[in-house]
Amino acid sequence: QLQYQLTADGKGYEIVGYDAGAYTAHIPATYNGLPVVSIRGGAFKDCANLRYFTMDADQQTFYVEGGAIFTNDPEKTLVCFPPAYDAQTYYRVPEGTVKIAPFAFAGLRYTGMKLINTLAAIIIPEGVREIGERAFYEVHYQIHVYVPDSLTVIGEHLLEGQTSNVPFFGNAGCAFEKYARAN
Repeated sequence: QLQYQLTADGKGYEIVGYDAGAYTAHIPATYNGLPVVSIRGGAFKDCANLRYFTMDADQQTFYVEGGAIFTNDPEKTLVCFPPAYDAQTYYRVPEGTVKIAPFAFAGLRYTGMKLINTLAAIIIPEGVREIGERAFYEVHYQIHVYVPDSLTVIGEHLLEGQTSNVPFFGNAGCAFEKYARAN
């Protein structure tokens, strides 16, 4: 029940939405005979129960690592984290990640059925240089985010639409401290 849109060049498809009640989302390699090459930021933000992603074995653009969707094109980028993923106490972004895409953590929430998402913190490791705009769009519960000194680019409206405090932790003088003071 993925929703697709043909890319501007007509050579593939972008995932633009998904069934809001689903628990899993399967990302295919192709749709209508063309490759699935893009996921629109926020495509899964309204999926209150979405806990897992799976992929076709021959999917060429994306892969699942630690529960999230990643791409290596052109650098290792966290594309989307499932809004109701149960990561125990914390989620550590995998080493080697360079970017966090716009809307990557959009819609993080407790599941609609019961309080089972125990995610209390997201730890972003050294090496991550960029967090895209609205990466924490519409976060629906308090979660602590630890940011590295390597972070240099922080997108606009990072916390737009949040309904809970989302405290960020970093070293004095880091890029996030400057971002927080300016915003």
